[in-house]
Amino acid sequence: MVDSQHFTDAAADYSRLAPHLWDRIGTDAVQAADPQPGERVLDACSGIGSSALPAAAAVGGDGRVDAVDLAGGLLDALRQQVSERRLEQVHAHQADVLEFGQPGEYDLVQCVLGIMFFPDFTAGSHQLVSRLRPGGRLMLSVWDHGVMADIGMRAFHSIQRVRDEKLPDPAYAKSAREDDGHDGADAHARGDGAGDTAAGETDGDTVAGNKTELSFDQIDTQDAFGLWMEGLGLIDVTVTVQERNLELDDELAWLVITGSGFRSMLTGLSDEQIEEVRSDFLAGLHRDGFTTLNTSTLVGIGHRPV
Repeated sequence: MVDSQHFTDAAADYSRLAPHLWDRIGTDAVQAADPQPGERVLDACSGIGSSALPAAAAVGGDGRVDAVDLAGGLLDALRQQVSERRLEQVHAHQADVLEFGQPGEYDLVQCVLGIMFFPDFTAGSHQLVSRLRPGGRLMLSVWDHGVMADIGMRAFHSIQRVRDEKLPDPAYAKSAREDDGHDGADAHARGDGAGDTAAGETDGDTVAGNKTELSFDQIDTQDAFGLWMEGLGLIDVTVTVQERNLELDDELAWLVITGSGFRSMLTGLSDEQIEEVRSDFLAGLHRDGFTTLNTSTLVGIGHRPV
Protein backbone atom coordinates (compact mmCIF):
# COMPACT_ATOMS: atom_id res chain seq x y z
CA MET A 1 0.00 0.00 0.00
CA VAL A 2 1.05 3.61 -0.60
CA ASP A 3 1.48 5.40 2.74
CA SER A 4 -1.43 7.79 3.33
CA GLN A 5 1.11 10.55 4.07
CA HIS A 6 1.99 10.62 0.38
CA PHE A 7 -1.61 11.53 -0.40
CA THR A 8 -1.70 14.16 2.33
CA ASP A 9 1.48 15.67 0.89
CA ALA A 10 -0.12 15.67 -2.54
CA ALA A 11 -3.39 17.33 -1.46
CA ALA A 12 -2.74 20.67 -3.16
CA ASP A 13 -1.75 19.00 -6.43
CA TYR A 14 -4.70 16.62 -6.23
CA SER A 15 -6.99 19.63 -6.00
CA ARG A 16 -5.28 21.33 -8.96
CA LEU A 17 -5.55 18.19 -11.08
CA ALA A 18 -9.12 17.42 -10.00
CA PRO A 19 -11.04 19.54 -12.55
CA HIS A 20 -9.07 17.93 -15.37
CA LEU A 21 -9.11 14.32 -14.14
CA TRP A 22 -10.39 13.23 -10.72
CA ASP A 23 -13.67 15.13 -10.80
CA ARG A 24 -14.52 13.85 -14.26
CA ILE A 25 -13.83 10.26 -13.26
CA GLY A 26 -15.79 10.61 -10.02
CA THR A 27 -18.79 12.27 -11.62
CA ASP A 28 -19.01 9.68 -14.39
CA ALA A 29 -18.80 6.80 -11.92
CA VAL A 30 -21.45 8.26 -9.60
CA GLN A 31 -23.79 8.88 -12.52
CA ALA A 32 -23.51 5.16 -13.33
CA ALA A 33 -24.23 4.24 -9.69
CA ASP A 34 -27.29 6.53 -9.76
CA PRO A 35 -27.70 7.50 -6.08
CA GLN A 36 -31.30 8.29 -5.20
CA PRO A 37 -32.74 11.04 -2.98
CA GLY A 38 -32.63 10.02 0.67
CA GLU A 39 -30.17 7.14 0.25
CA ARG A 40 -27.29 6.40 2.63
CA VAL A 41 -23.97 6.19 0.81
CA LEU A 42 -20.55 5.02 1.95
CA ASP A 43 -17.86 6.66 -0.18
CA ALA A 44 -14.69 4.62 0.38
CA CYS A 45 -11.24 6.13 -0.23
CA SER A 46 -12.88 9.53 -0.72
CA GLY A 47 -9.81 11.69 -1.20
CA ILE A 48 -10.78 15.28 -1.98
CA GLY A 49 -14.39 14.29 -2.66
CA SER A 50 -14.53 13.75 -6.42
CA SER A 51 -17.14 11.02 -5.94
CA ALA A 52 -18.53 11.97 -2.51
CA LEU A 53 -19.65 15.42 -3.62
CA PRO A 54 -21.68 14.35 -6.69
CA ALA A 55 -23.20 11.57 -4.57
CA ALA A 56 -24.20 14.15 -1.97
CA ALA A 57 -25.86 16.29 -4.61
CA ALA A 58 -27.84 13.27 -5.77
CA VAL A 59 -29.06 12.05 -2.35
CA GLY A 60 -29.99 15.56 -1.24
CA GLY A 61 -30.56 16.87 2.24
CA ASP A 62 -32.54 13.82 3.32
CA GLY A 63 -29.68 11.49 2.41
CA ARG A 64 -26.27 10.92 3.94
CA VAL A 65 -22.79 10.39 2.53
CA ASP A 66 -20.06 9.05 4.81
CA ALA A 67 -16.78 9.96 3.12
CA VAL A 68 -13.90 7.90 4.51
CA ASP A 69 -10.18 8.17 3.88
CA LEU A 70 -6.92 7.74 5.78
CA ALA A 71 -5.30 10.86 4.31
CA GLY A 72 -6.19 13.81 6.50
CA GLY A 73 -4.86 16.37 4.00
CA LEU A 74 -7.21 15.16 1.28
CA LEU A 75 -10.15 15.18 3.68
CA ASP A 76 -9.34 18.77 4.65
CA ALA A 77 -9.81 19.73 1.00
CA LEU A 78 -13.10 17.81 0.97
CA ARG A 79 -14.33 19.51 4.13
CA GLN A 80 -13.59 22.92 2.63
CA GLN A 81 -15.75 22.12 -0.40
CA VAL A 82 -18.50 20.70 1.82
CA SER A 83 -18.53 23.94 3.80
CA GLU A 84 -18.53 26.14 0.71
CA ARG A 85 -21.38 24.18 -0.87
CA ARG A 86 -23.28 23.77 2.42
CA LEU A 87 -23.64 20.02 1.91
CA GLU A 88 -24.59 19.07 5.45
CA GLN A 89 -25.37 15.53 4.30
CA VAL A 90 -21.63 14.84 3.83
CA HIS A 91 -19.74 13.55 6.86
CA ALA A 92 -15.96 13.20 6.46
CA HIS A 93 -14.14 10.57 8.51
CA GLN A 94 -10.38 10.01 8.76
CA ALA A 95 -10.42 6.25 9.25
CA ASP A 96 -9.65 2.87 7.72
CA VAL A 97 -12.72 2.23 5.59
CA LEU A 98 -12.32 -1.52 6.08
CA GLU A 99 -13.04 -0.99 9.76
CA PHE A 100 -15.72 1.67 9.30
CA GLY A 101 -19.49 1.30 9.44
CA GLN A 102 -21.87 -1.47 10.38
CA PRO A 103 -23.10 -4.49 8.41
CA GLY A 104 -26.12 -3.71 6.29
CA GLU A 105 -25.93 0.05 6.90
CA TYR A 106 -25.85 1.49 3.37
CA ASP A 107 -27.97 1.60 0.24
CA LEU A 108 -24.89 2.27 -1.89
CA VAL A 109 -21.21 1.66 -1.25
CA GLN A 110 -18.88 3.22 -3.81
CA CYS A 111 -15.12 3.22 -4.22
CA VAL A 112 -13.57 5.09 -7.12
CA LEU A 113 -9.97 4.11 -7.91
CA GLY A 114 -9.42 2.89 -4.37
CA ILE A 115 -9.50 -0.88 -4.07
CA MET A 116 -6.01 -1.23 -5.57
CA PHE A 117 -4.65 0.32 -2.37
CA PHE A 118 -6.23 -2.29 -0.08
CA PRO A 119 -3.69 -4.78 1.35
CA ASP A 120 -5.89 -7.53 -0.12
CA PHE A 121 -8.26 -6.09 -2.69
CA THR A 122 -10.65 -9.05 -2.76
CA ALA A 123 -10.94 -9.36 1.02
CA GLY A 124 -11.31 -5.60 1.29
CA SER A 125 -14.05 -5.55 -1.32
CA HIS A 126 -15.89 -8.30 0.58
CA GLN A 127 -15.81 -5.93 3.55
CA LEU A 128 -17.45 -3.25 1.43
CA VAL A 129 -20.16 -5.68 0.33
CA SER A 130 -20.92 -6.49 3.96
CA ARG A 131 -21.81 -2.84 4.58
CA LEU A 132 -24.67 -3.03 2.08
CA ARG A 133 -28.24 -3.63 3.06
CA PRO A 134 -29.89 -6.57 1.25
CA GLY A 135 -30.63 -5.33 -2.23
CA GLY A 136 -28.09 -2.52 -1.91
CA ARG A 137 -25.50 -1.96 -4.61
CA LEU A 138 -21.74 -1.75 -4.80
CA MET A 139 -19.99 0.49 -7.33
CA LEU A 140 -16.27 0.02 -7.93
CA SER A 141 -14.15 1.97 -10.38
CA VAL A 142 -10.67 0.89 -11.51
CA TRP A 143 -8.30 1.90 -14.28
CA ASP A 144 -8.82 0.08 -17.57
CA HIS A 145 -6.02 -2.33 -18.47
CA GLY A 146 -2.65 -0.62 -18.92
CA VAL A 147 -4.01 2.88 -18.32
CA MET A 148 -1.54 5.17 -16.51
CA ALA A 149 1.23 2.55 -16.57
CA ASP A 150 3.15 4.15 -19.45
CA ILE A 151 3.32 7.63 -17.94
CA GLY A 152 4.23 6.13 -14.57
CA MET A 153 7.11 4.19 -16.11
CA ARG A 154 8.34 7.32 -17.85
CA ALA A 155 8.58 9.10 -14.50
CA PHE A 156 10.19 6.03 -12.95
CA HIS A 157 12.90 5.91 -15.63
CA SER A 158 13.58 9.62 -15.15
CA ILE A 159 14.08 8.96 -11.45
CA GLN A 160 16.48 6.15 -12.29
CA ARG A 161 18.52 8.45 -14.49
CA VAL A 162 18.66 11.23 -11.90
CA ARG A 163 19.61 8.84 -9.10
CA ASP A 164 22.00 7.02 -11.45
CA GLU A 165 21.03 3.63 -10.08
CA LYS A 166 18.96 0.64 -11.08
CA LEU A 167 15.75 0.40 -9.06
CA PRO A 168 13.35 -2.55 -8.89
CA ASP A 169 10.55 -2.21 -11.43
CA PRO A 170 7.34 -0.82 -9.94
CA ALA A 171 4.39 -3.16 -9.70
CA TYR A 172 2.63 -1.73 -12.76
CA ALA A 173 5.65 -2.27 -15.02
CA LYS A 174 4.09 -5.25 -16.77
CA SER A 175 1.13 -3.19 -17.99
CA ALA A 176 3.54 -0.71 -19.57
CA ARG A 177 5.12 -3.42 -21.73
CA GLU A 178 3.64 -4.93 -24.83
CA ASP A 179 0.70 -7.22 -24.20
CA ASP A 180 1.90 -10.78 -23.68
CA GLY A 181 -1.34 -12.44 -24.70
CA HIS A 182 -2.48 -12.99 -21.11
CA ASP A 183 -6.28 -13.06 -20.82
CA GLY A 184 -7.32 -11.92 -17.37
CA ALA A 185 -10.88 -13.22 -17.62
CA ASP A 186 -9.76 -16.65 -18.78
CA ALA A 187 -7.08 -16.88 -16.11
CA HIS A 188 -9.57 -15.95 -13.42
CA ALA A 189 -12.02 -18.55 -14.61
CA ARG A 190 -9.25 -21.17 -14.69
CA GLY A 191 -7.92 -20.04 -11.34
CA ASP A 192 -4.34 -20.59 -12.50
CA GLY A 193 -2.99 -17.42 -10.89
CA ALA A 194 -0.86 -16.65 -13.94
CA GLY A 195 0.63 -13.21 -14.40
CA ASP A 196 2.62 -10.69 -12.40
CA THR A 197 1.20 -8.36 -9.80
CA ALA A 198 0.00 -5.09 -11.31
CA ALA A 199 -1.31 -3.34 -8.21
CA GLY A 200 1.60 -3.90 -5.90
CA GLU A 201 -0.07 -6.74 -4.04
CA THR A 202 -1.02 -10.32 -4.68
CA ASP A 203 -4.42 -11.27 -3.41
CA GLY A 204 -5.70 -14.61 -2.21
CA ASP A 205 -8.88 -15.71 -3.94
CA THR A 206 -10.81 -18.94 -3.93
CA VAL A 207 -11.80 -20.40 -7.29
CA ALA A 208 -13.61 -23.73 -7.48
CA GLY A 209 -12.65 -24.41 -3.87
CA ASN A 210 -8.93 -23.99 -4.50
CA LYS A 211 -6.77 -21.24 -3.04
CA THR A 212 -4.98 -19.31 -5.76
CA GLU A 213 -3.04 -16.09 -6.01
CA LEU A 214 -4.92 -13.38 -7.90
CA SER A 215 -3.11 -10.28 -9.12
CA PHE A 216 -4.71 -7.00 -10.11
CA ASP A 217 -3.81 -7.31 -13.79
CA GLN A 218 -6.11 -10.35 -13.90
CA ILE A 219 -9.23 -8.28 -13.19
CA ASP A 220 -8.63 -5.00 -15.03
CA THR A 221 -10.50 -5.88 -18.22
CA GLN A 222 -14.25 -5.60 -18.69
CA ASP A 223 -15.03 -9.34 -18.69
CA ALA A 224 -12.60 -10.22 -15.92
CA PHE A 225 -13.81 -7.42 -13.66
CA GLY A 226 -17.40 -8.61 -14.02
CA LEU A 227 -16.47 -12.19 -13.16
CA TRP A 228 -14.49 -11.03 -10.16
CA MET A 229 -17.38 -8.88 -8.87
CA GLU A 230 -19.74 -11.84 -9.20
CA GLY A 231 -17.23 -13.73 -7.06
CA LEU A 232 -17.91 -11.20 -4.30
CA GLY A 233 -21.42 -12.63 -4.07
CA LEU A 234 -23.05 -9.85 -6.08
CA ILE A 235 -25.84 -10.33 -8.61
CA ASP A 236 -26.95 -8.36 -11.69
CA VAL A 237 -23.38 -7.21 -12.24
CA THR A 238 -22.68 -4.79 -15.06
CA VAL A 239 -19.31 -3.37 -16.10
CA THR A 240 -18.93 -0.43 -18.45
CA VAL A 241 -15.80 1.05 -19.98
CA GLN A 242 -15.81 4.80 -19.54
CA GLU A 243 -13.45 5.99 -22.26
CA ARG A 244 -11.62 9.19 -21.51
CA ASN A 245 -8.50 11.06 -22.65
CA LEU A 246 -6.56 13.93 -21.11
CA GLU A 247 -4.79 16.38 -23.40
CA LEU A 248 -1.47 17.19 -21.77
CA ASP A 249 0.58 20.31 -21.48
CA ASP A 250 3.71 20.42 -19.31
CA GLU A 251 1.82 21.48 -16.20
CA LEU A 252 -0.83 18.78 -16.47
CA ALA A 253 1.67 16.07 -17.34
CA TRP A 254 3.70 16.77 -14.20
CA LEU A 255 0.53 17.12 -12.09
CA VAL A 256 -0.40 13.56 -13.08
CA ILE A 257 2.77 12.49 -11.26
CA THR A 258 2.65 14.83 -8.26
CA GLY A 259 -1.14 14.79 -7.81
CA SER A 260 -1.56 11.01 -7.72
CA GLY A 261 -0.17 7.90 -6.07
CA PHE A 262 2.85 8.23 -8.39
CA ARG A 263 4.07 10.96 -6.06
CA SER A 264 5.40 8.28 -3.71
CA MET A 265 8.18 7.58 -6.23
CA LEU A 266 9.67 10.99 -5.43
CA THR A 267 10.18 10.13 -1.75
CA GLY A 268 13.74 10.76 -0.61
CA LEU A 269 14.67 13.04 -3.50
CA SER A 270 15.88 16.59 -2.85
CA ASP A 271 14.10 19.56 -4.39
CA GLU A 272 16.94 19.86 -6.89
CA GLN A 273 16.64 16.18 -7.86
CA ILE A 274 12.87 16.47 -8.24
CA GLU A 275 13.36 19.37 -10.63
CA GLU A 276 15.86 17.26 -12.59
CA VAL A 277 13.31 14.43 -12.75
CA ARG A 278 10.65 16.85 -13.93
CA SER A 279 12.88 18.23 -16.69
CA ASP A 280 13.95 14.77 -17.86
CA PHE A 281 10.38 13.45 -17.75
CA LEU A 282 8.96 16.35 -19.78
CA ALA A 283 11.82 16.18 -22.27
CA GLY A 284 10.94 12.54 -22.91
CA LEU A 285 7.28 13.41 -23.50
CA HIS A 286 8.29 16.12 -25.97
CA ARG A 287 10.74 13.83 -27.76
CA ASP A 288 8.14 11.09 -28.21
CA GLY A 289 5.20 13.37 -28.99
CA PHE A 290 3.33 12.10 -25.94
CA THR A 291 0.49 14.64 -25.75
CA THR A 292 -2.61 12.56 -24.94
CA LEU A 293 -3.07 10.37 -21.87
CA ASN A 294 -5.64 7.58 -21.86
CA THR A 295 -7.53 7.86 -18.56
CA SER A 296 -10.28 5.32 -19.23
CA THR A 297 -11.84 3.45 -16.33
CA LEU A 298 -13.96 0.38 -15.70
CA VAL A 299 -17.08 0.95 -13.59
CA GLY A 300 -18.63 -2.16 -12.11
CA ILE A 301 -21.98 -2.21 -10.34
CA GLY A 302 -23.54 -5.18 -8.58
CA HIS A 303 -26.30 -5.83 -6.05
CA ARG A 304 -26.22 -7.66 -2.77
CA PRO A 305 -28.85 -10.42 -2.89
CA VAL A 306 -32.03 -9.79 -0.91
